[in-house]
Amino acid sequence: LADLLHEDLKRSFPSLRNEVRIKLIEATESVLSMMDKRISEYTVEHFKHEKIEVLLNMAVKEVRAKEVIVQAKGSQKLESLPCSVVVWATGIKSRPIVESLRQAIGVSAQNNFRGLLTDENLEVIGAPGVYALGDCATIAQKRASGAVSTLYEEAKKDPKAKGITLEGFRALMTAKAADYPQLQFMSTSDAFEEEFRKADRNRDGVLNEEELRLALEQADRRLKVLPATAQVAAQEGKYLARRLNALPAAGNIETGGKWIERLRSVWTRIILPDGLRPFAYSHLGSLVFLGGESASIDLTGVDALLSKFGLDVLTGHGTFLLWRSFYLSEMFSTRTKLLLAFDWIRVRLFGRDISRY
Repeated sequence: LADLLHEDLKRSFPSLRNEVRIKLIEATESVLSMMDKRISEYTVEHFKHEKIEVLLNMAVKEVRAKEVIVQAKGSQKLESLPCSVVVWATGIKSRPIVESLRQAIGVSAQNNFRGLLTDENLEVIGAPGVYALGDCATIAQKRASGAVSTLYEEAKKDPKAKGITLEGFRALMTAKAADYPQLQFMSTSDAFEEEFRKADRNRDGVLNEEELRLALEQADRRLKVLPATAQVAAQEGKYLARRLNALPAAGNIETGGKWIERLRSVWTRIILPDGLRPFAYSHLGSLVFLGGESASIDLTGVDALLSKFGLDVLTGHGTFLLWRSFYLSEMFSTRTKLLLAFDWIRVRLFGRDISRY
């Protein structure tokens, strides 16, 4: 809306710049709270520059024809904000077919109202042979603290040892990051040293089983549902394709003969020498367009080297150009890439077509 007002409508309706006010209402204490704090702070400052008023800790109680009723956090007083256009963006809701599937399987097994619960192989819990991915599904997360005894014995190795050393703790985090994604952060950064010191209550330089439990419980608190983004769905789609291709053909399906089936089996062993492991999401970073030719990239936890050189958070106009390059590279064909590039050039030279507004 701010780009439309400041870049396009100003040419045909210059007086609107002084008449239109844009307000962003956020119920929490920061915008883009799922991203790094530096990005949240930059976004607020950028919105001020774009003349967007940000109202934090403000809940919307009612939307009427000409006003929005809001309530500040910790206050009982309701306020009225005059409006002519309201854009509502407060998350997603499961489709009716997903809710019907939950009810058919049974809410005792499917107790997540946001989507279908699946195991680590993306198979729907309570419905063998049925798979789900993307926004309609949620992977049931395993808690590392629930397997503390097994992990402790595995990491200690020497039965005579007093406990797990710092190096042993780091090796455990690295080895189990695929099985327990919440440990990945500690396996790819220096955070494991701080967590080790916090858990080492008696300061003897090693962790006993109870101290390891404390460290794992702290890691389990980082468990989060995978975001409903294209990045997650794309990785799940590729994984599920490999899993389905690795399944043996049903007896009543023509496979092309014994030689074709044998070649298929050999090819599966080549591309999956260790078998198909459970799905593990690999976060490649988060990008967000902020308007006004500005964007932000959050690469926190992606690579420890980026954090070391202060490149884990990028903002500004240069980041906007980088964001566009990523966006362009994700187009499916050369045709769509050219169409998108020419569209950007046309908008840059002549502005957007506002005849339909």
